Amino acid sequence: MKRIDSIDVLRALAIIFMVLCHFPVNLSPVDGQYPWVYFFSNHIIGDFAAAIFLVLVGVSQVLSSSKTGYVPISAQFWKDRAIRRGVLIFVIGLIFSMLMRGWEAIFEWDILTLIGASLIVIRLLGRLPAFGFLLVGLIFISPSPFLREYSQYLQHWGNSMTTVPGINEILPGILYDPTGEYVPTWSIQEIVEGFFVEGYFPIFPWLFFPLFGVFLGKASFMQSQEKTPDTRLHIVFMIAGGFALSIIGTVISFAARTKPPLSVVNEYISPFSFYPSTLSMQLLQLGMVLILFGILRACYDHGARESVWLTYCRRLSRYSLTVYVLHHAVMLWPMWLIGGIAEGPWDQFYAQAINEPLALSLSILVMILLGPALGVWDRVQGKFSLEWCLTKLAGAGPARYFFAQTISCG
Repeated sequence: MKRIDSIDVLRALAIIFMVLCHFPVNLSPVDGQYPWVYFFSNHIIGDFAAAIFLVLVGVSQVLSSSKTGYVPISAQFWKDRAIRRGVLIFVIGLIFSMLMRGWEAIFEWDILTLIGASLIVIRLLGRLPAFGFLLVGLIFISPSPFLREYSQYLQHWGNSMTTVPGINEILPGILYDPTGEYVPTWSIQEIVEGFFVEGYFPIFPWLFFPLFGVFLGKASFMQSQEKTPDTRLHIVFMIAGGFALSIIGTVISFAARTKPPLSVVNEYISPFSFYPSTLSMQLLQLGMVLILFGILRACYDHGARESVWLTYCRRLSRYSLTVYVLHHAVMLWPMWLIGGIAEGPWDQFYAQAINEPLALSLSILVMILLGPALGVWDRVQGKFSLEWCLTKLAGAGPARYFFAQTISCG
């Protein structure tokens, strides 16, 4: 079936943003000599990659199910392909955290565990209408500040929040980061709290984004057979809605600039923050996703010409899970190896290895090299990629398209 090029390009951009963010964040100091390079990588592009990925999880599930139609879950729900795939991605997320950061990080609740959980939730919600998914998604946003206050969120994130270097000199109090990385524990209570509230990508509020993606997919791509969809009108609404949400989020953040840093944890009206994810940041992220998606739909979904760029984006999109895991290995394992050989702790060079421009340059080099590397993988039909392994383990079912290929509903 025909691919939807706008989704391939959008997912590829999310991968590019992610790689360009992760190298400086993991290899360079947060208070280094080049705060604006760090700010660009971590916040200008980095803050939007996760939101794009998660929204596309939901959109892809809609497109996938449109191929087969709705299939009820049997009494033996563990045999359901979509649920099996969600469980496998969840387990891959746990193994990934362990392999990249050690045993103590297995319950850090990275984005892969969130994606796995979201696939299961989306499947269980079944035939809810578009607005039903939106309303359920809002349930995961609304109590988040109260849950963070109850769980004493900052105890696991350095105990305080700090303004972001660079931007703080121009707009004081507009953007906050925690003073430390998330520190997971093996306490049953804190493992559960980490999954739901405190981890890198907890269910509250991050599950909203995949559920919004289902809403967006149903509203944009699932049309009654009696109607001819006005794609241009959809695109206008997406872009206009994106601008509106972005402006509202920015206004909220500006209005809260004089509030104490703790407001990002336990209040709705608070400055921008990614960890924890504040309402102002969620609105800005969602708005930017809609704007970018709308522009790409206008550019690519109406007879876009073949190009090297489009081929590159399709490959990145097709192997997004593999690229996600491999770029972490390329980035982290050499640093752990050198730290283990040298005197001192094995992670002694984390966020201290090289300066920000060099780290950003390395990330660009990795993205350039991925082009021919994925081309070789394509020629062997992706054999032994993580997407290929996932399909072999779970079966080629409706949920495969987030990490494999994107189909149209036409």
